[in-house]
Amino acid sequence: MSLREHVRDDDVDAAISVLLTSFINAQKFSVRKSLERGFRKYLTRAGDLFHLLLHALHSLLREAQTYAALKAQQRGTPSSRMVLKVLIEDFEAKARELNYAGNLDECLAEFSL
Repeated sequence: MSLREHVRDDDVDAAISVLLTSFINAQKFSVRKSLERGFRKYLTRAGDLFHLLLHALHSLLREAQTYAALKAQQRGTPSSRMVLKVLIEDFEAKARELNYAGNLDECLAEFSL
């Protein structure tokens, strides 16, 4: 959450998550587990999606690194000074696989790309 002129969907989602987490944690243990199962989709946060997207980006970079290393090995050149590139379209496809419907520009700004 951050201070803005307008309320965004992720702000509302974070507020609902905080409210539900607080309510669920105030319950007895036996009731808490069933409440967590029932409200699981409301308890996931944007930070969780951010970490999933970051993991997806890391996996794309690993794939690019493996490909570049194999290509350098075939050419007989050292692979120590590789420049790795990941296409934004590939990252968007990974995000769609994760059912991410948000704005990827914000995520890319967070990743400092």
